[in-house]
Amino acid sequence: MDDKQLAKLVKKLSGQAAKPKRPTKTYDAALDATQPPPKPDDEEAKDFFKEMKRREF
Repeated sequence: MDDKQLAKLVKKLSGQAAKPKRPTKTYDAALDATQPPPKPDDEEAKDFFKEMKRREF
């Protein structure tokens, strides 16, 4: 690759990185009632399943 091609590629890729991401969608509060409740963060269960993944049966 010569310097001109490299400069062109850098310019092209830097333009792509500058594009802002779309904002996340927000929904009506009435729809929140239909969502399942958040699962509690259970450290003991995580450790148990992590250990089970390591084992061979």
